[in-house]
Amino acid sequence: MMFRRNPRRSRDQLEKEVSGLLAKADVDRMPGSDAAALNTAGDLYKESGYYDQALAYYGMAIDAYLRVERWDSSASICRKVLRLSPTAVRARCTLAWLAIGKGIPVEAQAHIRGYVNAAVRAGRDNLAVAQLKRMGDAAPSPSVRQAVAEQLLDLGADKAADHVFGTVFRERNRPAAAGSTNDLLWSTVRRAAMLGPTELIKR
Repeated sequence: MMFRRNPRRSRDQLEKEVSGLLAKADVDRMPGSDAAALNTAGDLYKESGYYDQALAYYGMAIDAYLRVERWDSSASICRKVLRLSPTAVRARCTLAWLAIGKGIPVEAQAHIRGYVNAAVRAGRDNLAVAQLKRMGDAAPSPSVRQAVAEQLLDLGADKAADHVFGTVFRERNRPAAAGSTNDLLWSTVRRAAMLGPTELIKR
């Protein structure tokens, strides 16, 4: 697909403007100020038709918002990424993790399926398996863990799927035990959403 660049800013002007934004955010030292600046930088590049650069800055903004626990802001930029690049894999993964953290099973299941489908299309099946294993260990909801196990089966990760199915069946057949604290869950969400491919495969 061809995109027409906005002629209002040259590449040099853009880079100068973005450098100024990031420098100001660095001076401000306010939690999330770097994230807001990175998001704005992404918008500037998008408006001028430099979509690869826009996506790169949006990705950095997502991480920056995750670091300061601005979950809704992270999700908002993920959706912005998907409007610009519907095949994006990482944004779908982050949305799945955020839905798990928020405790919204139906939304989490939908995002998990969307993530796996995007990962398969991009040839990242092995990374999807690694993330699904983490989701299966972290998700408090049995219905979400069951959806994770089903996706693992579809990806041919039978052993990992059996493990997750087992946790679901054991939980359903015994009194509920105390689950992870909310803080611990969100800590897991943040770490997992920010993992790069190399870190995932090492686990």
